[in-house]
Amino acid sequence: MRDSFLVRCSLAVILSFGPSAVFAVCTGADRAGNFRVYGLFGAEQVAAPNAFTRCLFRIGPTGAVLAGSSCTDNTNAVETVTGTITLSTSCLVTANLTVGGFPVRIVQGQMSRDKEHISGVGRFTFPGVGTAVFLFSAIRI
Repeated sequence: MRDSFLVRCSLAVILSFGPSAVFAVCTGADRAGNFRVYGLFGAEQVAAPNAFTRCLFRIGPTGAVLAGSSCTDNTNAVETVTGTITLSTSCLVTANLTVGGFPVRIVQGQMSRDKEHISGVGRFTFPGVGTAVFLFSAIRI
């Protein structure tokens, strides 16, 4: 009986603060800033050992990837990044990017409650090789 009362009281307190206190709520402005991004990828048709990349994304308040954004792969090749990143009110991240001339799509990422970290998955196509999938982690710097 007492446990049931405590549960009801706890639920009432949580609901009194509204959903934004319990769940992360994001606005477009939360995506703005500089993020260090680390990715691990591999082609579905071929083995891709040591296939990783490290990037710097400079993101404007509208979601545009700004000048100075780039990725460096495991061979130290540096590629320019352009595109747009979207952020839903539930903090889901998607993106359509171009990295070194190749289209890259972030299928789904999730921004953390503190708005400092994003983790997710995506895919892109290697010409003549096939589709590659990747995992990534991004930290606001």
